[in-house]
Amino acid sequence: MSNLKDRLTNLGRRKPWLCAALAVTLMTTVLAMSIWPAYSQSNEWLNTDNWDRLEEGMSKEEVREILGEPRSTRRLFWSGDEIWRYGGIIPHKSNRMVSFNSDGELTGWIVPSFWLM
Repeated sequence: MSNLKDRLTNLGRRKPWLCAALAVTLMTTVLAMSIWPAYSQSNEWLNTDNWDRLEEGMSKEEVREILGEPRSTRRLFWSGDEIWRYGGIIPHKSNRMVSFNSDGELTGWIVPSFWLM
């Protein structure tokens, strides 16, 4: 019985270290996920000159030719508009978006700030 009691006591002492190790692992994973997509997709969107080439009314194909594949796309159910995101997972100044209306025409975009990259 005392052996079991000793084991439980030792486990209780290790618990803070296990929690700390888990927290560090989780933070490292989130950081890696926030950086990796920005470099795994086409790098055309990183070129600020490409953003200057965008014009309202462009088709999705034209935007894809200029900026490359987006990291993610979302359709807004209430309007039919579509949002394309470029950059990492965690929002910061390198995440940028373009928006299309329900007819697939470019309606707006946010030019990236690259000083954090």
